[in-house]
Amino acid sequence: KLAELMPPGITKTTFGVSGGEAVDTAIKFSRAYTKRKKCISAIGGYHGHTGFALATGDTDFKENFLWNLSDFKQVPFGDGDALKKTISDDVACVILETIPATGGVLIAKEGYFSEVRELCDDHGVMMIIDEVQVGLGRTGHFWAIYGGLYEKEKVIPDFMVLGKGMSAGIYPISTCSYKPFIEKAVFKDDPFIHISTTGGSDLGCVVACEMLDIQSDPKFLNQVKEMGKLFSSGLEEIADDNSELIKEIRGRGLMWSMEFTNETLGQLAMLSIIKEGILQNYCRNKKDTLIMMPPLVVKEEEIEEIIKKIGEGVKKIKHLA
Repeated sequence: KLAELMPPGITKTTFGVSGGEAVDTAIKFSRAYTKRKKCISAIGGYHGHTGFALATGDTDFKENFLWNLSDFKQVPFGDGDALKKTISDDVACVILETIPATGGVLIAKEGYFSEVRELCDDHGVMMIIDEVQVGLGRTGHFWAIYGGLYEKEKVIPDFMVLGKGMSAGIYPISTCSYKPFIEKAVFKDDPFIHISTTGGSDLGCVVACEMLDIQSDPKFLNQVKEMGKLFSSGLEEIADDNSELIKEIRGRGLMWSMEFTNETLGQLAMLSIIKEGILQNYCRNKKDTLIMMPPLVVKEEEIEEIIKKIGEGVKKIKHLA
């Protein structure tokens, strides 16, 4: 089922229980296939707390664990020139979130991911796309990398990593999906060279299958798009009314951020909005920015209530600008 829904050519999957484990798998398999060690990720990106996943992240996450590994480098997200200067024939993989959540819900310019794909091809580097947060319909398209960021830009990576919404938070399951030539390189000599004790458990797969049916339904995706338009227009109106506080609104579908003019205002806004009854959070790697991700099943009247309360929360700190 997952192979049928993936961007063309990504037909093999290894199961895990968390997004971090799935990212570890993708990097591990990239190293096995390319026989190289180096990995490039984005500054401000986040791919998990485990092994290789932790090594791709920002210093704040790694220093306490003595985990600044020399083979892992970071470049600014959305900067094709910076990647071009860093990538080389001894790099195993480039890993990116289509929309970095922890980094501030950043939106790359159109053509950026096509450029990443081209650079990876030029150097024989594996392209890993992490859609743990932004995939499975969050943008109003099933995949953000394949038409969800820009409808006319459909990029096919070598790996797709999923988790979280795959089971609606009911049961721990994640997936690392990839192209067949990678499977052959990894498992050709030993089919048990990589296993996950509870990865792909019966109950997890039953839940995931049901979720995939729901999330891939065109009617469901169209509803996400419509609610996303309503949500974004409401956020833009709040920003227009509070331009001395709010710098920018960014996002797609039902994944949005509100960037404030400084970190203090961002943190105070978060607390003020929580007091109005709306749970949201600041972006760990961009503390002046709040991330807002309503449930994909949200209804119009609920969006209206959410927008009203966010607006009230922001209004109550306006005097601090």
